[in-house]
Amino acid sequence: MERNLNTTVLHGNHSLPVLGNDSFLHGQLGDLTHTEHFARLKSALPFVLLLLCISTLISNSIVLAAFLKNQHLRTPFNVYLISLLMADFSQAIFDLPFTALSEFIPIWPLGRIGCSFSLYAKWVFSAAVRNTHSVISLNRIWALYMPIWYKQYHTKAVAIWLCLGSWVYVHIFLLPGLVMDDLTYRLDDGTCQVNTTAQRDWALPTQIVLYNSSVIVACTTYPLIWLKVRQQIKIGLRRANREVKSDLVTRGFSNTSKLSCVDQICKVAVVEKAFYFTVELQREGTSKVECYALGHMSQDMDTHSDRIVESLTGQRPSPRSAQNFAVLTYLVIGVAFCWTPIMVFFTMQIVTGYNNYLHFIVGSFLYYLNSLLDPIFFTMAITPLRATIFNMIWHRREA
Repeated sequence: MERNLNTTVLHGNHSLPVLGNDSFLHGQLGDLTHTEHFARLKSALPFVLLLLCISTLISNSIVLAAFLKNQHLRTPFNVYLISLLMADFSQAIFDLPFTALSEFIPIWPLGRIGCSFSLYAKWVFSAAVRNTHSVISLNRIWALYMPIWYKQYHTKAVAIWLCLGSWVYVHIFLLPGLVMDDLTYRLDDGTCQVNTTAQRDWALPTQIVLYNSSVIVACTTYPLIWLKVRQQIKIGLRRANREVKSDLVTRGFSNTSKLSCVDQICKVAVVEKAFYFTVELQREGTSKVECYALGHMSQDMDTHSDRIVESLTGQRPSPRSAQNFAVLTYLVIGVAFCWTPIMVFFTMQIVTGYNNYLHFIVGSFLYYLNSLLDPIFFTMAITPLRATIFNMIWHRREA
C-alpha cells in the first residue's frame, strides 16, 4: 500500500507526475511509514477522496443543470464557466474514482486498457481544468484593455471555439507522451502510472506549459484587471459628480458646490448592489440623500438616473461586468490557495529533490478541492444562478 499511496494522488494532480516514478518520496517517507500518524492518514485517505468525488459530482451537476435550464445564463462569458464545470465534472467522474480505487486496492485491478484510459483521464482533464482558468483570466484582459474590439468580436460562438481550442491544445501536448508510454515505456509492475523518467524531454515542457502556467497566468493577470476596474470606477465617479452637479442645478437645488460623490462607499458587488454612490442635496435649508446605482437598473429609476448611469459606463447599465469581476476574483483566490502548494512541492522536488509527505498530501487534497469550490464560487457571484438553483430545488420539493 505504501508504494501505491506514494503515487496515486500524485497522478490525479499531475504537476509533473512521478518524474522519479514511485521512488521519489522514499527519502523522508521511510521514517514515517511505521508511525501511527501515517497509518491513520493512509487508512483515511481513500474515504476522503471518495467523499470529495461524490461532493464534486453533485455540486457541478446542480450548477450545470441550472445553466441548461435558464437560457439567460448562457451569456458569452458564461460559456467559459460552463466549460470549466464540464472539466471539473469530467475530472470527478473519470479521475477521482480511479484515484480512490487505487488507494483501496494496492495492485491495479483493471488491466492495461483500463490503466491507459485512467491515465488519459487524469492527465487530460487536469490540464483542461487548469487551462480553462487561464482562458477566463485572458478573457477579462481582452474585455477591459480592448473593449471596442471585445464588444465587436466576442460572441457566444467565439467563446465556444476558444473553449474547444483549449481542449485541442491540451491534447496536442499530452497525446504524444501518453501514446508513447502505452506503446513503449510503461512499466508493468502492478501500478498504473506514466513513466515520465523515460520521457523527460516531453514531461518537463508539458509540466511547465500545461500545468504551472495556469497559476502564473491567473495570479499575474488579476492585478492588471483589478487596476483597470479601479481606474474605470474612479473615472466614472468623477464624470458622474460633474454630471450630477450640472443636472441638479437645472432642477433648482442650491449650494451645488457642496455636492460630492462619496467614493469610499463605491464598491464592486453582484447584481442587486452593483456600483453605487450617494449625493447630499441641499435646498431651502433642508437636505436629502439620493443614491445612484451604477451597473444596476431598479424599476423606480427615472430618466435622470438613467442618463447619469449611462454617462458613467458609456452604455446602458448592466450588472454583468461587476458580476464577471466577482467570478474572476473567486476563481483566482481558489487557484492561488488550492494549486500553489502542489505546484511549489513539485517545483522544489524537480530542482532540489525536496520530499515532504505531508506537503504532498495536503497539496494534492487542495488541488482536488478546487473542483468542488468552482461551482460554489459561481453560485456566490451570480445572483440569477442562485435564483435558478433555488427555483429548481423549490419546485422539486413542491412536486
